[in-house]
Order: sequence, then structure tokens, then C-alpha cells
Amino acid sequence: LMSLAAALEQRSEHPLARAVLQKAQEDNLPPAEVADFQALPGNGLTAVLNGSTLYGGNAKLMQTLGVAVPQKMASSAEALAAQGKTPLFFAKDGTMQGFIAVADVIKEDSPQAVRELQGMGIRVVMLTGDNERTAKAIGAQAGVDEVIAGVLPDGKEAVIRSLKNKGRVAMVGDGINDAPVLARADVGIAMGAMGSDAAIEAADVVLMDDNPDKLPVAIRIARKTKRIVRENIVFALGVKGIVLILGALGLANMWAAVFADVGVAMGKSGTEVAKQAADVILLDDNLSTLVYAVEQGRCIYANIRKFVRYLLSCNIGEVITMLLGILMGMPVILLPTQLL
Repeated sequence: LMSLAAALEQRSEHPLARAVLQKAQEDNLPPAEVADFQALPGNGLTAVLNGSTLYGGNAKLMQTLGVAVPQKMASSAEALAAQGKTPLFFAKDGTMQGFIAVADVIKEDSPQAVRELQGMGIRVVMLTGDNERTAKAIGAQAGVDEVIAGVLPDGKEAVIRSLKNKGRVAMVGDGINDAPVLARADVGIAMGAMGSDAAIEAADVVLMDDNPDKLPVAIRIARKTKRIVRENIVFALGVKGIVLILGALGLANMWAAVFADVGVAMGKSGTEVAKQAADVILLDDNLSTLVYAVEQGRCIYANIRKFVRYLLSCNIGEVITMLLGILMGMPVILLPTQLL
């Protein structure tokens, strides 16, 4: 039975297939080469070995093929499924050969990650193609709010659409069949280490170490960033509005308007986005530097006004001569008395 299962599962990309192949390797059973291999999405596999047609998959596949499953075997499979194990049935030329139960072990930190998400007000739903008994057993171990089992790959998208009617949906997946669902969800999250290339390409967020604990951390960072952005917008518009009102009442001068219109970012602790959006960056994060910068700005502005007044007092010939001298790199000397 293990040799037959290994031959059939060797071309499959499903995690359960890797478990079967690992067990066959431990038992020193190299898989035989098969022909006409075909994956039956959501049901199982089929291939030809030495002229015999092999089938492997769930109980639904055996029922569809008309392969009789002995009552004792079916009862044993149901009991193992209630323990969180997935029974894989194997048939050869329409005759049942047996079944192998594979334990779908959850990560040790998954229950903690689920509890953190629930503590943040997020409802956690487990969406799987496994049978209902196995799915409920695994869901109970993980502590999820709801289990939706027996969903075929082409049916997951419909489930996501129905969930989106209740609110925003973030989908976490790693398989090829998850790629369309990751794209359909509001936020697609893929596992980077064990995930398929199709899932990674379709996802918006990739957890590179496959650690579910990183998901609550990422959500907290995103929420904090969103809150800071809103606070900055409200603060900036509030300052502009106050200065606008004070200016209309004649209580704010031009420097107050300039201060209200200039964005200031912290150079050390500020984010790159804030630095690029700001007009002034305080490299030492010292607010006293801002006061000094305003004073220097006032001084420069006063000198510019004096220079403009000087130009207005000169005749056109002197102005042209001075501008030509500046363009040609010649020194221009302005007497202090002329700038007063």
C-alpha cells in the first residue's frame, strides 16, 4: 500500500503528499515511475502504473468512482478524522487497496497568533478542502471562530465573496490553488518559505519565515501607521485653519502663515515618507533648532527685502550692469549704507 501511495503521490505538490513520500523513504520504499498522471482538484490523484489505473484521494473520490469502501475501513477512517487526521484512500483498477491517515499538525505558535487576532477584534475563519470531521478537529486545536470545510479550489472564491459582504477580508494561503483567492481578498497574505510562486505573486503581503506570529505584529504596525497619518493630517489642517482665522482677524502676520504652510519632519526618528513630504528636516530632532531656523529665515527675508529696495532705488543701467556682473562671476560690492 505504501509503495502504491508513494508512486502516485511523487508528482503531487500537496503537503500531505510530501508526508507520504517521507514515510516511504523512511521505510526504504523508492516510488515507482507512473504515467498519465493527473491531479483531480479537491478530490485526489490518478495515474497509470504497469498498465493498472491508480486512484488516491478522499472518500468523495472513491464514491464518485464507485469504489466500495468496507464498513470497518470507513469507520476507522472516520474515527481518525475526528482526531484531526486526514484519511487518504487508494484504489487500483476499481478495487480498494486501503487508506493512510496523515496528521495535519498545526504550528505550535498558531493558537497564540489566533488568540492575538481575536483580541484585536478580528474574526478568524478556517477555510479548507478537508472533510468536516478533520477540519473541525484542527479548528478546535487552533481556536478559530468558524470552520468552513469541504470547499473545492474553485469554490473558495465564492466563499471569499460571501465573507466580503460581511466586511473586509484578509486571506492567508500558500498553495497554487490559493492564488486566485488571495487576489480576490481585500488583503492577500502568503507564506514565503513554503508557499508556491503563484501564491507569492498574487499576495499583497508575504511572511518570509512562515511565522504566523508575524501577522498580528504586521496588523498592529499598519494600524499604528494609519493612526499617525490621520493625526498628522488633522494636526496640519488644524494649524492651517487656526492661522487662517487669526489672519482674517488681523492677529497673525506673514511669518505665522509661513510656519503654518511649511511641513517639518524629524531627521532621526521620522519615517522616510515624512522626510520626503516635509519642507524642513530637523536632523537632531531638537525643536530649538526649529526656532533658530525661523530666526535665520527672518534674517534672510529681511536682507532680501533690503536688496530689493536697493534695486528699486537704482537706475536701469546700474541694475543691468550688476546682473551681468553676477552672471559673469564678477564680484559685486554693495555698500552697507546702500542697503539701509
